[in-house]
Amino acid sequence: MPRQRKWTGENLRLLFTVSKDPTHEDYYKKYFPDLQWGSIVSKRKLYRRKIREGELSDVETGGLADLDKIMQLERQLKEALRQRDAARGKNLDYIAALEAAIKELWLDIQIDPPMAWTIEPSPDSEKQVAVLCAGDWQLGKITPTYNSQVCEERVKIMAEKAIKMGKLQNKISPVEEVRLYLLGDMVEGEGIFPTQHYLIDGGLYRQVAIDGPRILTNLILELLKFYKKVNVVAVIGNHGNVKMRFGPAHPETNMDRMLYRIVADRFENEDRVTFNIPDGNDGERHWHYVDYIYDFGFLLMHGDQIRGGVTGFWPSAQRKAMGWIDAIDKPYDYLIFGHHHTPTKLTVGRRVAICNGSTESSNTYAQENLAAIGTPQQYMCFVTPEYGITSEYWLQLADKVPRKKIMERQNYV
Repeated sequence: MPRQRKWTGENLRLLFTVSKDPTHEDYYKKYFPDLQWGSIVSKRKLYRRKIREGELSDVETGGLADLDKIMQLERQLKEALRQRDAARGKNLDYIAALEAAIKELWLDIQIDPPMAWTIEPSPDSEKQVAVLCAGDWQLGKITPTYNSQVCEERVKIMAEKAIKMGKLQNKISPVEEVRLYLLGDMVEGEGIFPTQHYLIDGGLYRQVAIDGPRILTNLILELLKFYKKVNVVAVIGNHGNVKMRFGPAHPETNMDRMLYRIVADRFENEDRVTFNIPDGNDGERHWHYVDYIYDFGFLLMHGDQIRGGVTGFWPSAQRKAMGWIDAIDKPYDYLIFGHHHTPTKLTVGRRVAICNGSTESSNTYAQENLAAIGTPQQYMCFVTPEYGITSEYWLQLADKVPRKKIMERQNYV
């Protein structure tokens, strides 16, 4: 029979803490080869009694002289575990009863199959009016991905999508009219900044008298393929301003306005098309207009009145929107502008400010000086007599660059 090792303090500590876990079997065989589990239990009881009666010193027990406290903690733990199990049992009983009640309840409920949903058209009295914003075409401008030809292609895409959205809304309630809001900077100009003549593919003559009228006329003709009426409201932009060598030009002189007038004359005998071009021989610039659709006012302007650049113009827009409530005599509900090439929308008190996008892309000046870049977009919405704007869309005019391609350009992958 193997010789029993001396009962050291460490052996006693292990003896007191070991459990019936089979993982301790190797320990029993190593240190207590002559004892079975029942003997070990008896040995533990013997040494517990000796420790309580002081027959074994603290050194001999390896620091287990305070066994009473340990045993008390063990009893408290067992009681806590017992209470936990009791509470868990009650919860399980409660959950089982709840599940049984729910199953019994559902057995008595009959669910009919869902009916197919169909759109019920609204009456003619609730006709919608479409609003299509067109602005900041910068016709004639050249960037790495933009020129007059690209501008014309994107305006065609805009017309196609405007008709597609109109047909979609027409399933809900009739859409017969579209308001075409021209927000200025339709042309790039040629003397706005010193190096501009290097960044255009045609002068003002081509922008205003040839390419511009053709593109805008074709847009209106395309819209007439679906909409029964096209009502144009046109305000001027800053790129249409004219700089005179021997003094300032007349405030009313603006190349955007000239483009509008040329196209308006082409539709002079077309009853389905109307033009509203703010002007007047009174020495004023006529920079804004309030258009009404039903009882809702739309304050239109280009947006160069709102300072701050593309990355910080919204605080200025908030202040101006609130100030124009009293500064402009006609009441309005929606402020629509462009200029900043940043498609976005903001609620200002009880009014809504909407910044239209641009057909332009790859603006290297904005990239370098303003750390800003955008995607070619134009704004469209639909107005009802009761609620005003009820649906709106950002018409995407160019394919989105895949994220993988962007990362490849930047050498991330």
